[in-house]
Amino acid sequence: MRVTIIAIDGLEYNLVEKWNINTFKQKYYGKHDVTVAVKPGEPLYTPLIWASFLLGEPSYIYGYTDKIMKKKRGEVGYSGILKYLFYIKFSILGTRQLKLREILLKLGLFKSDKIKEKAHIIESMPSHLLKKTFIQKAIDNNLKVKYNSIPSMPNDKYAEYRVFLYKYFNSSIKDRILILNKLYNETESDLNNILNNINTYDLVIYYTPLLDEAHHMLYRPNKPIAMVHLRRYYKLVEKQFLRIVNSINYNNSLVLIVSDHGYDPSTHEHSNYGFWSSNLKLEVNPSKITDFRWIIEKYLYNYN
Repeated sequence: MRVTIIAIDGLEYNLVEKWNINTFKQKYYGKHDVTVAVKPGEPLYTPLIWASFLLGEPSYIYGYTDKIMKKKRGEVGYSGILKYLFYIKFSILGTRQLKLREILLKLGLFKSDKIKEKAHIIESMPSHLLKKTFIQKAIDNNLKVKYNSIPSMPNDKYAEYRVFLYKYFNSSIKDRILILNKLYNETESDLNNILNNINTYDLVIYYTPLLDEAHHMLYRPNKPIAMVHLRRYYKLVEKQFLRIVNSINYNNSLVLIVSDHGYDPSTHEHSNYGFWSSNLKLEVNPSKITDFRWIIEKYLYNYN
């Protein structure tokens, strides 16, 4: 059976309910825990969660952690004696922040532009892990696979957004809308490519980071104008989902919507749960982000 996955970064369960977005709910929907994806004490960072989704087990047990990514960022951002000092600091204090980076950024001694340029390399899973994903398994089994850009996978073009978009979180509403519209246009280009010959593929994954970034910039419950704009981006992603549904044989395919987390506007942090929905009744509803692999492969390979 064909499997189509719409991976919506940050899709918030409570907003889907509040705004009653039945399109996203499909026939069956719920919440799943995402905290299992990251090492205890580490943040709920997008690539780590999607990696665990692709692996069907926590990526940190294989050494793919937030700590490792922060070390790689330091290796790229610092040079000369500062890189040597960074190694000393990292070996003693680990990822503990000393609040020096902001000063070094202003002095031009920490190169954030280099991190932006190499973010897709820094955040990619190592090759031995890539081989363990259900994507690679499908390819190895001669299935036709198509996807655009997934965090933790090589050449994730949206990795650079995760590096620099924080600069816009508190900018003017006009500037925030401009950058979000630019991001939306990029996702539209991706979607158009995904839809090209979509029915010739066994496994299709369309990923969009738009709602996650929109939450960071616009999810302000006490600011009606910001919330109106946020609702507009939900509608845009909803339209993208409908374009996919209208392009496939919906009733004879498993169609999953999955998010890697939601958003808590009171803390401006990722929530510890994600949203999922399915057009087909599943034998067991997923309770954790790592449960989806079994579900996907059951339908993909017609397991009994």
